[in-house]
Amino acid sequence: MNHKKTAKEIALKAIEEVKAKNVLKKVNIKGNYLIVGKEKVKIPERIYVFGSGKAAFSFAKEFEKKFKKRIEGGVVISYKEEKAGKSKIRFLKGNHPFVGKESLKSSKVLINEMEKLSKEDFFVYFLSGGTSAMLEEFKEGVSLRKAKELNKKWIKEGLSIEEINKRRIKISKIKGGKLAKRVKAKGIILVVSDVVGDKLEFIGSAPFYEGKGKAKFKHVIIANNEMMLWKAKKESEKKGFKAEILTSLLKGEAREIAKAVLSIAKYRKREGKRIALILGGETTVTVKGKGRGGRNQEFCLSSLLDIEKDIVVLAVGSDGIDFNEYAGAVVNKGDLDKARRKRIDLRKALENNDSTTALGKLNCLIKTNYTGTNVMDLILVLIN
Repeated sequence: MNHKKTAKEIALKAIEEVKAKNVLKKVNIKGNYLIVGKEKVKIPERIYVFGSGKAAFSFAKEFEKKFKKRIEGGVVISYKEEKAGKSKIRFLKGNHPFVGKESLKSSKVLINEMEKLSKEDFFVYFLSGGTSAMLEEFKEGVSLRKAKELNKKWIKEGLSIEEINKRRIKISKIKGGKLAKRVKAKGIILVVSDVVGDKLEFIGSAPFYEGKGKAKFKHVIIANNEMMLWKAKKESEKKGFKAEILTSLLKGEAREIAKAVLSIAKYRKREGKRIALILGGETTVTVKGKGRGGRNQEFCLSSLLDIEKDIVVLAVGSDGIDFNEYAGAVVNKGDLDKARRKRIDLRKALENNDSTTALGKLNCLIKTNYTGTNVMDLILVLIN
């Protein structure tokens, strides 16, 4: 059996679970009520739809498909712009991973439209990771160039998304609950969480959430990392593995976390059983080299250095983007043997943060393109 293929199949099914079509099955409109899971909110006959982030486009599109007759208008900022056609929602493009001119231009439209709403109006806002770069209005004295320099510096330092977002809030006129204060209408924020522990004060730099439990608008998390992990567990069990979720709170330096996870896999291998170890969260990379890579690719490259027979390691970003066009990678002992035959210096590649190049030569990279969702990463270790 090709266990690399099996791992990839499990991962893709897990990501599918947190895509809009599946997630929005629990969102309904009945009469004058919007029902989101256990939440029930009274709404007028016509509502507005707004959104921002990596998942905003697909979620707003699916919502519109379900409730088209109830939608009056709205603006959504995501990866691409789309002509309105028959849609009453304007889909505009934002930049990522750093705020750019398109983000600022699109943000101005979204903010203006939200400020126009009256107290009688109601909106649904799809908030997801990536919002920090796609939705922005800087404080006076902060230029686009200065903001880009700061963001690149923070990412290169290997700061967590929480730490980066704290800094982004300080230079913004809308982050940290500031946008909420400019909106008169009633509304609900439907959140696709890309933050460890689902902390609302950090998701998308919290345009509608002040922190410490303070929020003008109700926030409901409709998709998160744990949902993806539970699906991975279910799919692993279908494939005949004894599956265990170890954590959904994974944080830390990718290459170091990989060593720890691999050591657990080696220990569990002694049991002589088919085991699937499932982890979620989001690691970081402190960039010191000049190569190409991402946190999940670096995780796999680090694992590959000391991997054993009968162990497969997969790490993938649910959004399909691991800081470049690849979502992540999957490796086994055969890949280590191949690297030795091809005389690929894996340690040197790791030192240079060049995981994309090294894993590409070994055909270990996973490409999914944009998935339309964003609930951090899935790490899957199969022990045969």
